[in-house]
Amino acid sequence: MGFTNFILQASSFLRDSAEEVTTVYSDASQVGGTEATESVIRFPGLGINIKNLTDGFDLFGLHIAWYGVIIAVGIIVAAILVYHLAKKNGQRADDYIDLAIISVILAIIGARLYYVLFSWDYYSQHLNEIVMIRNGGLAIYGGLIFGIATAAIVCKVKKISFFRVLDTAVPGIVLAQAIGRWGNFMNREAYGTYCDNFMAMQIRMSDANGVIDDNLMNHLVNLDGVYYIQVHPTFFYESLWCLMVFILIMVFRKKAKYRGEVALWYIGGYALGRVWIEGLRTDSLMIGDSGIAISQLLAFVLFFASLAALIVMRVYIKKDPEKYSEYIYLDAPHWQELKYDKETRTMYYPGDREESEEDKENLENENEASDEDKEDATTIYVIRHGETDANKERRVQGWYDKPLNEKGIELALVTGKALKDVKFDLAYSSPLERAKKTAELILSNSGNEETEVVVDDRLKEMGFGDWETLSFDDKDNGISKEDMDTFFRNAREFKGAPNGEKIEDVLKRTQEFLKEIGNAPEAKGKTILVTTHGCAMRAMLNFIYDDPSDFWQGRIPFNLAVNILEVKDGKFSFVEKDKIYYDRSLAREYKRN
Repeated sequence: MGFTNFILQASSFLRDSAEEVTTVYSDASQVGGTEATESVIRFPGLGINIKNLTDGFDLFGLHIAWYGVIIAVGIIVAAILVYHLAKKNGQRADDYIDLAIISVILAIIGARLYYVLFSWDYYSQHLNEIVMIRNGGLAIYGGLIFGIATAAIVCKVKKISFFRVLDTAVPGIVLAQAIGRWGNFMNREAYGTYCDNFMAMQIRMSDANGVIDDNLMNHLVNLDGVYYIQVHPTFFYESLWCLMVFILIMVFRKKAKYRGEVALWYIGGYALGRVWIEGLRTDSLMIGDSGIAISQLLAFVLFFASLAALIVMRVYIKKDPEKYSEYIYLDAPHWQELKYDKETRTMYYPGDREESEEDKENLENENEASDEDKEDATTIYVIRHGETDANKERRVQGWYDKPLNEKGIELALVTGKALKDVKFDLAYSSPLERAKKTAELILSNSGNEETEVVVDDRLKEMGFGDWETLSFDDKDNGISKEDMDTFFRNAREFKGAPNGEKIEDVLKRTQEFLKEIGNAPEAKGKTILVTTHGCAMRAMLNFIYDDPSDFWQGRIPFNLAVNILEVKDGKFSFVEKDKIYYDRSLAREYKRN
């Protein structure tokens, strides 16, 4: 795999690169110790001695550092995880491979520049060493800054949601950090100051790749004439901390309310641990001679900034959800948010693709019509029925008929009131009670109570045969995952439930009805109400959508979703799509599984 080969080759150059590797200040001869040939890392409090630990191995004449291998493993594991999450959530997983390759390259460059910038006193005198990353000197924050900035640019170019990409990627990023920190262990670096608790780690002085401060010098351990420093294993602290952040994110990520919230959890969670851990390190990059560790200061700022952002966004979204609707994660399963890209034949989330100004202008132009044109046109309001207990209980409801519940009645009345300025000349409904009652309530509350509701069998919901009344939440409901996925992801390929209708039959009957009433000479210049069902609505309007292959157009329509059509000279066009006239927070959406 090309991506794997690239990572392995790039990582082989990271032999001595910890997050922040500084000049080694250690020489056993300075304290009169003697060298032993055996390299040992000891954890006396835990009774663990690790012997003959090398920094790498030779392969075909090339020295491969364990540090590089571990970093490569972390990146590959992260890439696999993120690819899986993206694919599971209906995103274009290949986008993440492109992002990974570009971002990893730029992240390495950023990590190096960050390190050089805060070690400029040295590198200003050794300019030729700036590009020698084999000699050490990478910083994680520099890598994150450049990597995230690169992702933002790529997302802009590809017209996909940057914040959604971050939310999908951060579980992989923090897991890679947890794995990568063990590269520091192999390099005997990124350790802390003197430690005398049960976690203390002892490293032979001549093996240490980091700063040995006065505190460590004052607590040297002499074992058989070999001097060891006894330190905090900060690499392990951070690895464990990152693993904890990863687990929490994976457990709670579906609780996120808006795009970017998971990324803020990661930023705040990682920063909180880094503030503490960085304070134990001996090799921190400092801001000049201030004595302030740049990574600790940055972690402190990022923690409080992310905490503030989390609170502010929650407040703003709660106050005005419509204004921030493009960032809100709908509390629905992923299949309800998916859209279809006909060029790549893949699914994606509606908010992940930005409309160009040209697209918006074209849509506005299509919806504009002169008053004279409107007089010659037929206007059709296609509305889904109100809520039933079957909707509320997440049961399959096709020809199985349940009456509107209290909420369904209330929202139908609200919708009717919102349409009080509309004069409905004709009204048609599915014969199922929930649709017919919805039509009656809308007409009565919009001042059109005298308009008769005509029932037409072609407006019925799709018949689901043996699936009728089954619960979506019952894993043993007898509905195969493959059939369910096909129905919700690519409904046009759905062959039908056992003893139920085929999708082709629903498309045929509903579209036949719509074309018949839309092109009827007596309907010209009139306004017509049509009440139907979720699947039937999507089937009926399928030939009008820009992309008929995307059956669901992103989701099952909400109860009382209103689609307004204009028919002129046999051509059907949208005036409004899936508009609701009530508070969106009241919309019935299935919970994520």
